[in-house]
Parts: sequence; structure tokens; C-alpha cells
Amino acid sequence: MKIYNLLSILSIITIFVINTVQAFDIKSSLKNKILKKNKENSTKTKNENYYMIFVNNGSSNSGSHSKREEEQLINSLIDEITTLIIDNKNTYKNPSKLEGFEKRSSLRKRENQNNKSALAYTISSLDDRTIIYSYLSDYVADKVKKLPNVIACAEDRKLYLSDRKGDRMDEMNKLNEVLNETQWSGVSVRENADIHLSLLSQGKYDGNSTTSYDKNYYYPSSAGKDIDIFVFDSGFNFQHPEFANKDERTIKCAFATKNGEIIPIENEDYCELTYGKEYHGLMVSDIAGGLTHGVAGKANIYGIALQVSDEEDDYPSEYPSGSDEYPNDYDEYPSEYDEYPSSSDEFPTDYSEIMFKEGSDFYVSFISNVLAALKYVDDNMLRPNKAVFNFSFIIPLNELIEEDQYIIDYFRDYIDHMSSKGAVFVACAGNESELVEKDGKLSYYPCSFDNVICAGAVDNLGEITIMEIKEKMHSQIELLEDESNFNVDEINEKIKEYRKKYNEEKDNINNLFKEKIMDPRNYRKAAFSNYGKVVDIHAPGYVELEYRDVDGEDIKEIGMGTSFSSPIVAGVAATIMSENPNIKFDSKKMLDYLIEIGQKNIIEGISEGDPNVFINNGKHSIYSGNNDDEEIDLNDEKTSDTVDSDEEEDSFIEIETDDVNVDEVDDEIETDDYSVDEVDDE
Repeated sequence: MKIYNLLSILSIITIFVINTVQAFDIKSSLKNKILKKNKENSTKTKNENYYMIFVNNGSSNSGSHSKREEEQLINSLIDEITTLIIDNKNTYKNPSKLEGFEKRSSLRKRENQNNKSALAYTISSLDDRTIIYSYLSDYVADKVKKLPNVIACAEDRKLYLSDRKGDRMDEMNKLNEVLNETQWSGVSVRENADIHLSLLSQGKYDGNSTTSYDKNYYYPSSAGKDIDIFVFDSGFNFQHPEFANKDERTIKCAFATKNGEIIPIENEDYCELTYGKEYHGLMVSDIAGGLTHGVAGKANIYGIALQVSDEEDDYPSEYPSGSDEYPNDYDEYPSEYDEYPSSSDEFPTDYSEIMFKEGSDFYVSFISNVLAALKYVDDNMLRPNKAVFNFSFIIPLNELIEEDQYIIDYFRDYIDHMSSKGAVFVACAGNESELVEKDGKLSYYPCSFDNVICAGAVDNLGEITIMEIKEKMHSQIELLEDESNFNVDEINEKIKEYRKKYNEEKDNINNLFKEKIMDPRNYRKAAFSNYGKVVDIHAPGYVELEYRDVDGEDIKEIGMGTSFSSPIVAGVAATIMSENPNIKFDSKKMLDYLIEIGQKNIIEGISEGDPNVFINNGKHSIYSGNNDDEEIDLNDEKTSDTVDSDEEEDSFIEIETDDVNVDEVDDEIETDDYSVDEVDDE
């Protein structure tokens, strides 16, 4: 009996111990699950961004997948991404921003049945790659990267603006000489033109005392006719008088892009996507094809309005890739250039009132909008060998960063794809005074791409010259102060003398620009211009321009920056294409042509081995501005045999006047349009 009782007690103790251990295990397991869940949740950092999701769509050159199968694959992936977003909304720091993205995208969902989600949608596709656009938290982005067929998941990247008349027979003889030199089918003249235009149609002006600077802009009479210039930029208002000849060419806002979506434009004259009161896109368009300030006054202009951020925090006070100040000795411009009266209808008579307009100090859009816009133009608007694209912006990217490399590769391949169809691309070098190549790695795009003509700036205003004169004055003053026989009164008199001489020289430089005359000292790289081996060509960096601001006020200003060098090159390219319709130009052929007719090795400040070419439209001869018909032989390379153009006896000649009344030149002239034969008969 005692043994039985003892066994019973031991059994009870054993059962109690087992239950206790099991309870502990259950509690411990539950605790571990909770800790694991908490740890998992803690990894869901609440940061988010717009993403471009690069996808292998299954297509290949062998055509192993049908179009329908590709669409099914993409739509299935979009569904998975949408589900991930919905299931993990708690990982978003700002859910309202996700809701706003979904709301803005709902129109696309209704209009495009292929994209059934408003939270993710395709924005571009090339060969076996498709880009899906979405707004993802870091946690969701990590999940998306692991989905089948996803190549990369890259945050959208920001892009930055980069502003910163004579006797009839004598005139006809001069124009006949221009025709013989250039082999243009016809020549037009814009008299008393802006310096950024007159420089394009003459050789280097050496300031010889026997001649005066020729202020005329000579250009082919075709003037870019039937060539499409696509300006990818911010806002446009084509109601300005600079674009009044809509009866003979197309000028309009084609469409806008926002969050990688194509947004139709209600009014083709006007598309407001801008920051502040200015329309950077309109300024750029004026230089490319405006009637007074533009290079190609008959080219079609299509404004592509890129999304502008409406969040104030998106506009940093300092440019993220480096200083937005001018470097070293050029970082302080004289205070005389602080303000320009924007209400004035005329350019100021005193250039101490100039306000320079420049860019690259804030970003305005995202690379996704550029890729989506390129896709739309490629599918719906591109005419082979009739298109010039202008990109007056830069995108800092590092090809050593994997996500950046996917963006670089796709952007480059799409430009290569469109260039193979006969498109010409021109982009600005940027205004950061930096080497475009850092440690051997190209860092500013699209300037750095092989199939993009990269344009740097020349200091045609003379800012560097002014600073050098100022530095010389300061050096002279310092020498006076170091003299042993220090006499305060004498030194003060000398200082007054030096300052007077400096002010006289500075005023002379400013007056030359005001009077539209090039100072021979100003053939040098602009202090603000980026530089390097990928900068293919240089153009004037200071321009006179007009635009209509958001308040409807017409403004005239002096613009500065490679933002304006780029459309000068694009405009020249358009005139060459319209003049040579039988040549099938693409970016590389156009660059070769521009180098052949350009002025070589005349720009100071460019490193040896870097391209040293100043833009020219094919006319190198220099005529004295005093109408004495003196032609200066520059011993330049003859380029007339490079242009394939038929010579006709009745070649059309047009004189386009701005400030001179033709009737005052010769009472017998009733029109500025006449032919060579008419003059020969007389």
C-alpha cells in the first residue's frame, strides 16, 4: 500500500512538471513569435519615394513571347505590386501622399485598360525592358525587388535647369558672295541682330581698327522650315509676339508629363508647369526659334512641359551636386548687375541695370517624366530625320551606383534608339563650373551620352574680362601700399586714378554688348560653364530674350547659362536639316557636320585635348559693319564643297530687317524679298 501511494505521488509530480514545461514552452514560443513580429515591424522603416521598376518583359529578338504574353506578364506584375502596396500601407510615413498618387493616376486607369491599377503603371518600354512607375515605401520596394522578372527598382531622379543695312547693289553683291561660300539655296539677313546670333555667321572678329563688327545675322532662308524642335522643359506661353508666325509653322504645347503620365493640354498656346513667375521653357524656345532672338525662325516648336514640383521643400537653397556659386575668382559679380526693371519694355540704356537669368540652382522635374515623354513622342510624333530635341537640364548620376546605372543604361538606349530613326539630340553642359567627368566617370546626363551633342558656353558678354581688370586694379593698389615711402595722399590719388580707369574699361565692355558688338577678348569659355572631353561644342552663353510671365507681362532680359547655349546649337542644327533635306542626319552625323563648319581652336580657357569648337552656321567670311563691303580673308577652311545643294540662277534672297527701314536705304525698294535675277537685270 505504501508503495502504491508513493507511485501515485510520483505520477502526480511528473504530470505537474510536464505540464509546467509545456506551458513554459508555449509561453516562450509565443513570446518569440511576438519578438520576431516586432523585429519584423521595426525593419519597416517609414520612408517612401517615387520608383521606376525596370522589368524584363520576356521579349527578345527571337520573338519567343507574343505581345499578348508580354502584356499579361506586365499586368500580372502590376497586380502583385498593387497588392503589396495595399497590404503594407502602414509602412508609409505619409499615407496621404500615396492616396494623392492613386487619385492622380485614376484617370489613367480609366483611359488605359491595359493598366488596371492606379497604384502602379507602365511609363515606357524598349525591346525587352519595361518601366513600371509607382510610389513605394522602402519596405515595399525591397519586396518588389524580389519579384520575378524585376531587374531593378530605382528611385526617380531629379533633373536641373541650366539657365544661368546698305546700298542695294552692294548688299546684293555681298549676299551673292554668302551664297557662293555657303551653298545655301537662299540667304536671309537679320540686321542689327543680337550678339548671340551675329556670332553664328562670321569668323572670329579680331577688332582690327580698319573694320567694324558686322552686327548682321546671315542664315539660310529655309530657317528650319519643316523641322520639329522638341523642347523638354518647364512652362510655356506661346501667346508672346516672338511666336506670331503660327500661320507658316506649328508652335504649340504638345503635352505635359507628371509622375510619368502623359497629360493632355487644353490650350496649345499655354501650359503652366513652372516654378516662380518665369517660363524657362519659353525662354529656351525663344532662343531656338523666336522671330527676333531665335536661330531658326521657321522651325516647328513643340513644348513638352515637364512636371514641376509644387512642394517648397523640393527647392533646396544649395545645389546638391556642389556649390552653385561661381568658382574661385569669379564668385562675386559686381553689385552693378543686381537688378533689372522687369516692367520695362526696352532693354536698359545703362547696362548697370541688367539682371542675369541662370539655372541649375533648383530642380524642376524627374527623369521619369523625360522617359515617358520620349516614349510618347517616339510612338506618336517623331518624323525620321525631321526632329531636333533640346534638353536644357542636367541630371547628376553616378554609374558606380547600381540603381543609377540602370537609369543611365535605359536613358542612353532610348536616345540611341530614337537617334537611329534620325533624331538629333542637343543638351546643355550645365552651369556648375565643374568637370563633366569625375574620376573618369561621366556624371552629368544627358550631356554625357554619345548620341547627344553637348553644348558649353562662351563668355560673349565679358564677365571674365571685367573681373580680370578688377583684379589688376586691386594688384596695383596692393603694390602701392607696399612701397617704403608710404604717402597716404599720393596713394589715395593713385587709387582714384586706377578706379576711374577700371570703371571706364568696364563701361566700355558693357556698352559694346549693349550696342551688339563683340569684344575680341570675349572668345573664351564662360566661367560658369561645365567642361571636359564630352563637351562637344560651345555657343554664346549670354543672350537677349523675351518671354511672357505667369502674370501675362512681357519681359525682356539678358539670359545667361548653358540652358541658352543648347537651343542655339539646336536652332543651327534645324537650319542645316531644312537646308539639306537629302542628308539623313542623326546626332553623330550632325555633330560631325557642326565640327566641320565650326570655328576651331579660337576659344580660350579650354584644356588641351578637349574639343575646342565654336558654333557656326557655315558662313565664315567677315564683312565690315560700316557697309564698305570689305571682306576679311581669315584663311579659314573652305566648307562650301561639304554642302550638297543645287545652285540655281534664281536663288531666293531675303533681307529681314529689325531696326532699319528698307525704304530709307533706297527709295526704289518696295519690299525686302527679291531675287538675284531682278538685280542682274537692272
